[in-house]
Amino acid sequence: AFAFLHNGISLGFISQSSIGSGPWNQLSPIVTMVITVFLFIVGMGTKIWSAYVVGIPIYYWKDMFLGRKIGNFVVSGPYKYFNNPMYGVGQLQVYAIALYYDSLYGLIFAAINQAAVFLFYVTVEKPFINRVYRVQN
Repeated sequence: AFAFLHNGISLGFISQSSIGSGPWNQLSPIVTMVITVFLFIVGMGTKIWSAYVVGIPIYYWKDMFLGRKIGNFVVSGPYKYFNNPMYGVGQLQVYAIALYYDSLYGLIFAAINQAAVFLFYVTVEKPFINRVYRVQN
């Protein structure tokens, strides 16, 4: 939870400290706000839905810390449509914040953050899931 909080605060700081550095200042404020709200709702909604489906212990990687299975592998909810909705669609709110502040550096942070999350998934989490839950996806 501390890492997630730190990540969110960092994004907010980077985006707020570089307001107006992005390429979106040509958009009308109404269009920017509509896109921002849409991205934020879809991203946060997907993240909350995903966490609800797998459960908070899995959301915080309790199984990985314990090194054992603590629930069942889930293929329902958003997982029915996406292999990893939290790391994909669930990151849209990060881009929404960068868009809201018209921050190029926020956008770069969002892209690096998402790439790092997927790198973690591919190198650490997916091998763990395959080994412990016996899933090949």
